Amino acid sequence: SSTIQDRAAQYPQFDYDEVEVGKVLGKGGFGTVYEVFALHAEGVKKANKHQNRSMRNLMSKNHEPDAQAGDGQAESRAFISEHCIRNNGDARYALKILSHETVLDMRMVFPGMVDMAVETRILSDTEHPNIIKLRALAKCSPYNERYFIIMDRLYDTLEHRIEKTWKGKNRREHGML
Repeated sequence: SSTIQDRAAQYPQFDYDEVEVGKVLGKGGFGTVYEVFALHAEGVKKANKHQNRSMRNLMSKNHEPDAQAGDGQAESRAFISEHCIRNNGDARYALKILSHETVLDMRMVFPGMVDMAVETRILSDTEHPNIIKLRALAKCSPYNERYFIIMDRLYDTLEHRIEKTWKGKNRREHGML
């Protein structure tokens, strides 16, 4: 039998006020996704280069980002805060939160909160190259209107990826006949 474990507590957590968001990247049925410009990890010392290297390995390969670190929560928060922007200036992360419209609609707010809680649980226990990675989440309960998740920011769409990868490959294969 297959089960989805809740590993959300092992991910770094941020307060709503510690996050600076930029432009809207997209909207769904319940939520809005924003580009993350900065994460201000209050009370966290800067990690040294050796810690960054070890955290990079934990964040990219291990389901349990904090399980092997001494003060893993602080180190994970520091790592994510320090690597929020890529070398080329692009945002590395995106934040998903309930939309303003969902929060104001009493018929939508609870289903939206449940949807975010389920998404958090699934992403916290999933590691696959074709599924977006959960990187951090809000310190508050998923049943708080300010609950959010932070994940990798995508720079292309599924439609673009299909066009670029699959259709291009298909054209090359048919060109050989």
